Amino acid sequence: MIGATISSFLLVGILSTFLLMGRSSANIVNYTQIEAKARQSLELFSREARLAYQVSAYSNTSVTLHIPDNTSNPRGTGAGAYTVTYAFDTANSRLTRAENGGTAVELVAGVDQVPGTAFFNYY
Repeated sequence: MIGATISSFLLVGILSTFLLMGRSSANIVNYTQIEAKARQSLELFSREARLAYQVSAYSNTSVTLHIPDNTSNPRGTGAGAYTVTYAFDTANSRLTRAENGGTAVELVAGVDQVPGTAFFNYY
């Protein structure tokens, strides 16, 4: 009887440790996936921001950039030129990207705006 009681306490301790490790592993995988999506989205935005020759619209939650084609003209408007709009949807906590006014594609979901980072006019 004593052995069964001790064994059941040990079993409960081992099972709870196993479950805790499983939950921690799942959380780590989720955080890693979110971080990878955020990193890819920021890389895409920074690449297009460096290429842009004009910002045609902006607000606290969105920006529209004009990207030239791949000609030598920095304002090339050939077949490869496009506009892209990045928008942060505060209601649904997601960052989207729309090319040439098309359908917005979700880049990252479940994100919040950092307090104090709203756009300010510095000029």
